[in-house]
Amino acid sequence: MPNAGVLDRFDQFAVLSCAFTASAGAFVKTRLETGITTLQKIAWVVSRIEYEVSPGVLSYIIDALDHVDWIITASASELEAVNFTSPSIYDKMGFVTRVVSAAALTFRECRPTVFVKQFPPGHEMLMLPQCLYLGLSWVTAAALATTKYVRARVWYKELELGPADWYDLLQLRLPLGTT
Repeated sequence: MPNAGVLDRFDQFAVLSCAFTASAGAFVKTRLETGITTLQKIAWVVSRIEYEVSPGVLSYIIDALDHVDWIITASASELEAVNFTSPSIYDKMGFVTRVVSAAALTFRECRPTVFVKQFPPGHEMLMLPQCLYLGLSWVTAAALATTKYVRARVWYKELELGPADWYDLLQLRLPLGTT
């Protein structure tokens, strides 16, 4: 394809945001609407992901089994999202509690609660912008008192792929039967 290649000279960014408030144990997701269709055969070459966690989230991670995980995935399926071996998952981060003694657990929260993943040149991640979800899974002993959020800022360049490369990426990230 003569026009195949990088469509951007400079990085752009897209923001995915997912809010949650609930009792212990839930899964929520939000889809990023990019306006890019599958017919366009465009992928994102991701060089950086910045995650921002709302203040106070860490204060709910107090019990030995508590955890909060967030993922960027190509699948809307909850079962796909919680299975880290799924090829539809691009990235996953989270918090867990580690009990180090029988004494009461003391927790200090740092701000800003921003976590950065940088992919060096030549090791960027390819994403399908046609179906990107930010999903959250959490298990806490205490119910959340207020609405919390996780945001992901994804830095990318658009890359136009040839038909064979596009089909390979689609098969890799969206196995038959997933959406």
